[in-house]
Amino acid sequence: MSFNFNSLSGFKAFESAARHLSFTHAGEELFITQAAVSQQIKHLEGQLGFKLFYRMTRKLALTEDGERLAAVVTKSLSDIKDCIEDILLEETNGSITISTIPSLAMRWIIPRLGNFRKIHPNIQLKIHADERMVDFKAYNIDLAIRYGTGNYPNFHVTQMMREEIFPVCSPKLLKGDKPLKNIEDIYHHELLVDEVQRVLGDKTDWSIWLDAVGILDIDTRKGTSFSNSIMAIQAATEGQGLAICRTSLVADDLKAGRLVKPFETKVKSKNAYYFVCLKEKADKPRIKAVIDWLMTEKGNDKAVREAEKNISKN
Repeated sequence: MSFNFNSLSGFKAFESAARHLSFTHAGEELFITQAAVSQQIKHLEGQLGFKLFYRMTRKLALTEDGERLAAVVTKSLSDIKDCIEDILLEETNGSITISTIPSLAMRWIIPRLGNFRKIHPNIQLKIHADERMVDFKAYNIDLAIRYGTGNYPNFHVTQMMREEIFPVCSPKLLKGDKPLKNIEDIYHHELLVDEVQRVLGDKTDWSIWLDAVGILDIDTRKGTSFSNSIMAIQAATEGQGLAICRTSLVADDLKAGRLVKPFETKVKSKNAYYFVCLKEKADKPRIKAVIDWLMTEKGNDKAVREAEKNISKN
């Protein structure tokens, strides 16, 4: 004769009742009624084909078979509990590899790593910086942060943050022979172009911003180009031209005065930052820990918070 394990709830009720020798106390422990405990055990006895308890007036006692089964069930449930705790401990400790674009890693994530270590001292972060959407399994990537439209088929995708775009430059360009005072003065200065923008769609951030201010005759393909935003920002800091930037990447430079916004016009970017991971890993505690941390950091970033507020109004 074989036993059909349709439900383990009866074993949990049995283990608690056997330990307390009371259906009432078992119900209190399991947050169900005494009648529900009695019914579950009665159903279990029916499945097993033998009695587990002697039911006497104001008293409950285990049968010989009940005693034998209680010892095994108690150990089994304890082993299950220990196993689950071990798995959860492993999931909230160890390492997690994050793939992200170099600009966000260097300009926004790295300055905030100390906060993560304080909150999760047992999780080791590994930052993999790459402009490409790398193969998750080949590179052992747990979580990626990408800047784009959010169209990543067959992945679990969650928006991280949206940003405004605007030109920045060195304070030097506000002075000199051809100072930046009006929008038209942009014709006299070099445009510094992030080459990655060319692969994100038909409209680059420079094109979107120039369209917004009514300048339609500047070919951004002729500007000095760089393979990522970091170099474009550095060139702008050195006074070599204007870079089109996103809020998170230049907030600290603007605050420190290394860069300035020569014009007030800010435009909502058509792209955003997204968390991307394999669907089967979306609920992993370590991944959730990283996402929660970064979302908290975003909420604490006044510049990004203000940008998202402005975007929501438009």
